[in-house]
Amino acid sequence: MRLSSKIFSLFLPLCLLGTGAVAQQYAPKEKASVLDVPHYEVPEQLFLPEDKGLAELRVFTMEQWTRIRLTNHTLYHYVLAASKFRAYVNYCKRHDLNVDLTPINRLVHMNLTEIITAQWEEPEWAKFVGKEDNTTRDYIRDLAFDVYAFEFAAALADLSTERNELGSTVQQYCLTIAKPYYDEYIGLQATARRQLPVDKR
Repeated sequence: MRLSSKIFSLFLPLCLLGTGAVAQQYAPKEKASVLDVPHYEVPEQLFLPEDKGLAELRVFTMEQWTRIRLTNHTLYHYVLAASKFRAYVNYCKRHDLNVDLTPINRLVHMNLTEIITAQWEEPEWAKFVGKEDNTTRDYIRDLAFDVYAFEFAAALADLSTERNELGSTVQQYCLTIAKPYYDEYIGLQATARRQLPVDKR
């Protein structure tokens, strides 16, 4: 009996220590302090007005784009298909695809650059006189982002409208449209691999 008491007296502190360790392991984690988050010094002046000539060119380009949407432009069809697929993977987040949009987005921007600049004539190009090449490239790239965002938002709105008209839940709706978008993804990837330069894939 005495031996049992001695063993128990030795065993009890070990149990208490073990219990404390387990409790500490499964205790709720403290939220990260604001001080733990990397600090970024926000610029005092966030808004910088765009050069008047370039602002006018942006409006001109977007107006031209509304006309391009009515055509059978081959490059535009790829942009439209990519925008619709991008809307699908964002609207229907539960899907079985292992999506890599990088090559698709790159081909979209190459196509958009070609389409946008093909609409410009001498008066439009004259707005870049005196500007560095990198400034011109950055501006055109930014315009392409504008157009791609516009098409993405339009496609996203179309999905939402169609689902509401059908009266389906998001899950039900996404199941019914999954197969065409899976097939579309394969085609978009194949076209990107075929048309992109090797170093841009």
